[in-house]
Amino acid sequence: MLRRPATTIKLTPEDILEYDESTHQQQVHQEQERHQFDQFQEHQSDPDSSNLSFKESSHINNQNSVNPPLNRDERIGVTRNQN
Repeated sequence: MLRRPATTIKLTPEDILEYDESTHQQQVHQEQERHQFDQFQEHQSDPDSSNLSFKESSHINNQNSVNPPLNRDERIGVTRNQN
């Protein structure tokens, strides 16, 4: 039986930077959601407050979103020929 050499994966510095950026974006998104939820709860407990409602602040943050999530092929840099 013939043996092939083991397949290796080589990470480039760009791969590492992209991973770090994506984890940072996820953390920022989670913090924004937590902040929105806190504002929503404050608004529920004090309806006369002048804070933005949860729906309004969610709409504002959605306008500021950076990029939609990538599919698997886009994440790993594979392009498919569409014939």
